[in-house]
Amino acid sequence: MTNQVQISAENARGLTQKETLLGHNFAENPLFGDEKLTELIDLARQTGPQYYTLGALNEDGYGDKWQNGVIGDMSGKDVLEAIKNGRLWLQLQGLREIAPHYHGVAEEGFKQLKQANDKFSYHNLTSNLLISSPEAKVLCHLDCAEVILWHIRGRKRVYLYDLDKVEFSADETIEKVILRESEEEIAYRPEWDDVASVYDLEPGQAANWPHFWPHRVDNISGLNVSLQTEFYSNNGMREYGIRFANGLLRRRAGITPAPVTINGLGALAKTGLGLVAKKLGLNSPVERKIRSEFTIDPTKSGNICPLGQSQQTVLAK
Repeated sequence: MTNQVQISAENARGLTQKETLLGHNFAENPLFGDEKLTELIDLARQTGPQYYTLGALNEDGYGDKWQNGVIGDMSGKDVLEAIKNGRLWLQLQGLREIAPHYHGVAEEGFKQLKQANDKFSYHNLTSNLLISSPEAKVLCHLDCAEVILWHIRGRKRVYLYDLDKVEFSADETIEKVILRESEEEIAYRPEWDDVASVYDLEPGQAANWPHFWPHRVDNISGLNVSLQTEFYSNNGMREYGIRFANGLLRRRAGITPAPVTINGLGALAKTGLGLVAKKLGLNSPVERKIRSEFTIDPTKSGNICPLGQSQQTVLAK
């Protein structure tokens, strides 16, 4: 297997610990050309809406409210054209199950990262393909898992916000996302940009940042295609378990947990409690429902059609 990943020894050591950039040659793979992308969109549409997420910002694509849509009966070719001409964002997910040849690209990349730093750890690796319009944007949000974003086509600007530099109720916000009480989007404040780390990603670049850092993305030009990989390092798995346990303690016992730390016996006990509670489904919050609010307009490429209440369906919980 040829070397797909280029990373310095210093950056390899910094994975999951600090903002890290690396290089890759995924753009040379024909899997990410238009023909194969249309085939993958068709596959996800035919397999079911659990394997894709279609999004837009309000009706004009520029608003501050995220809405979810359904593809309908459109072909993958027409969907791709709509994305090129509109302000849409499509995530094709569950690649391990429906498109293992795409997930294999991610697996090989992570193997090579492990070769660059044998202390780099990753568990529960999943991969999603992101296809978005030249002027699309993603609202400020945080991810439950750790992320490496492998950028393949187009240009995008990523804003990263250090948890220690921005003011918001980080612990409680993260707990709500982990416990599925809220979606991943969080309230963004423009002044955060004064302390943000900003990266303009070109094809062949990838970015990684510390766990739970809020971030937002503005596309700059061209059809944007990125492979998003989610995973948990050893430390990331500990922190997830601790935050899950803290959320339960705050809600079930009325306890205000101590600041999050991944070291010590207390942290180890909380990690175990959180991961076991997660596995057993011991939390029972009122989970948020995600409903379909629009579909792609088949008569004018790039436009969307709002769905009435009777036409909407629950896409996920």
